[in-house]
Formats: sequence, C-alpha cells, structure tokens
Amino acid sequence: HDPIMMETITKIETYFRSININLKNIIIIAGNYQKNTRLNVIESSTFFAHESAKEMMNFPFVGSLGYEADIVRETDLDGSLRSKHFLSLNRASRPHRYYLLYELVRLNLLDKCVLSFISPAHRPVHEMQRYMKLYCDDMPIDVIKTANDMIPIELDTKQANDKTGFPSNQTNKDWYTSSYISIVSETDFIHNDYPFNSEKTFRPFVNLHPFIHFGNVGAIQLLHKLGFKTFAPYIDESYAYEDNKKKRAQLLIKEVNRLGNMSLDEIHNLYYNLKDVLLHNQNHLKTFIDVNPYVELFEKIERIYN
Repeated sequence: HDPIMMETITKIETYFRSININLKNIIIIAGNYQKNTRLNVIESSTFFAHESAKEMMNFPFVGSLGYEADIVRETDLDGSLRSKHFLSLNRASRPHRYYLLYELVRLNLLDKCVLSFISPAHRPVHEMQRYMKLYCDDMPIDVIKTANDMIPIELDTKQANDKTGFPSNQTNKDWYTSSYISIVSETDFIHNDYPFNSEKTFRPFVNLHPFIHFGNVGAIQLLHKLGFKTFAPYIDESYAYEDNKKKRAQLLIKEVNRLGNMSLDEIHNLYYNLKDVLLHNQNHLKTFIDVNPYVELFEKIERIYN
C-alpha cells in the first residue's frame, strides 16, 4: 500500500516484455494510481482510513516506546491556550522533509514547533543544496549545515534502540494538545503526480488537528471525495491545486510562514473556528471501520476483466 514510482513501473514493464508477457495481464496493487503505463495499477483510497479508524478505537494503550498512547477527544477542547503553533513528525529520510526542516530553520520557526526529525542526511551539504533546487531557487549552505547538525531531533525515541522501527500507531496526546496545526510530510511529494494519503494524513483527523499537507497534488481533493472536510479559508489550500511541484512547495512554505507569524491568540482563535470541522472529521473517520478496502480492490480488478 505504499506508492509506486514510475522508475519501478518501467523496470517491471521491461522485465515482462523481455519474457513476452502481455503487460495488460499484470496487475499491481499500490497506494497510488499511475496512468502512464500499460500495466493495470490499481489503488485503495480507503485502506489507511480503515486502518486508522480501527486503531482509533484501541486507545489508550501502552506502546513499545513505554508510555501510554492516547488520542485527543472533544472533552480535551477546553479552550486552554497552547504553547506551539505546529506539530511535525518526520521519521524516514525524504528530500521534501529536509526542505521543510531547512525552511523552518531559515524562517526562524523551529521554536514554534513540536518537531521530530530522526534520519540524518546521507548526502554532502553541497549535494543537498543542489537537490533543494527542486523545491526552491536558493537554499543557503549555512542553513543546511545548521539544520543537519540538529539531526536527530527526538521527541520520544531517546531510549529506543531502533530509532526508526517503532510502530506508527503510537500517539502522544500531549503533542496535539500543546500545538494547533500539523504539518503532514507525506511519503512522497515530488516523484508522483497522483495522490497518496497514508496514516500520516489520517492521524491529525484522529487527534482533532487541522493540517497543512506536504504531499502529492490531488491529495486534498481525494480526502474531499471520501467525505472529509479540510480547512480553507482559515488555512490557504491553494497549494493543493498547483501541479508545478516547485510552485506547490513555495505556496506551502508561504502558508507555514503566515501561520507561524501569527500570535498564539490569533492561531488559537483560528483553531477554535475550525472546531466543528475537526469533530466532523474524527466522527467521519469512524465510519471507515465498516469499509473493507479489500472488497474495493477486488471490485476494481473485476471491472478490469469484465
């Protein structure tokens, strides 16, 4: 259920052509749809909604990191002022997550974030600077060095032997009740033209958080099709409709900067203006407990061959 990239699709096509297999007889089940191939690539848009809904019903529990994991409920929305603007959880190494971190450093917004960033950069600084040109025109070397020297930035993994292998269903309620908006850095941003929403997208729904979605174009629209509400006009979501990846990255950072420069009172009021939307999303997510994503997949397979 992870997204599949065109580079992988091309390798699969080349292999099956080499052994004279008709590409239309190959089905790939992935987390995203790809149209630029003769293979049948089908996706489940409900898999992670279903899994997140099931997990939501299991809280609270003590997870592998040793603390009681729990979620935010309506009774927790007591009007108390929170201390941070943003929550952003980053585990596996992804280029767009480095870009996000670098911009947070450049804009002096790190102290307004509850932030994790576990995986260190594996590229030299000058190579990272060249790679950042996919997202912006000018990422200063000193910003990259400053940010790289901070990594790993840990919240609850300091005692863990495996810093990146813990289950993703563990939720620290305090992170959400001490911040207002999640910055969701999805699995992919720049290598796919079709939306993919993992548990990272649904976790804010579970925890009554609005979010800025750092993912593929069309991801917000897919959530709307599933019946979820997002956060315009309180959060500018024009980024969700921008096909150009660099422009989309710039729109996202522009909105992060705007929200990050609000006072706590201003962002507090923004959050509570979205209360009904947040409660709708949490309640709507529960309806996916009864949705079987595998039935959806087999219906798509059946349509292909009928």
